[in-house]
Amino acid sequence: METSTALRIFQDYQESSLKPSTVIGYSHLINNFEELFGGSDLMSISSEDILHFLELITQNNSKSIKRHRYSQLRAFFNLIV
Repeated sequence: METSTALRIFQDYQESSLKPSTVIGYSHLINNFEELFGGSDLMSISSEDILHFLELITQNNSKSIKRHRYSQLRAFFNLIV
């Protein structure tokens, strides 16, 4: 499955079941993930790629924000896989 398609499915699921403020909270992660991996196959993304992505988007953030972004990304993969 293409990553962009998976992200659209995830976003549609969120919009149907979560509060708007939560959906907005995920938008930063979704936009950045799609920018980096949008055209690739979801199964071709390695754990090293994901670690690199998390390091990029949380460079100057606190530990709690880093954990939060990790949890958001984990929620995405749990739903899709």
